[in-house]
Amino acid sequence: MKLIIEENEQKMSESAMFILLGAMMQDKRVNISLTSGRSPKTMYDMMIPYVKNQAKFKEIGRASCRERV
Repeated sequence: MKLIIEENEQKMSESAMFILLGAMMQDKRVNISLTSGRSPKTMYDMMIPYVKNQAKFKEIGRASCRERV
């Protein structure tokens, strides 16, 4: 586990966004478990311009803990 400490929520969200985008841009299948709620909202808002209408993210699927896979 890697601990990253930032000065504020904005910088923390930006660091988390770039880590997540780096994982999403790999050429292989990657399974990522994301949290929901208020904590990651800033990060998700910051990601929109990077992923919206991008062909490379068209194949990304989702699964919910409530769904049976």
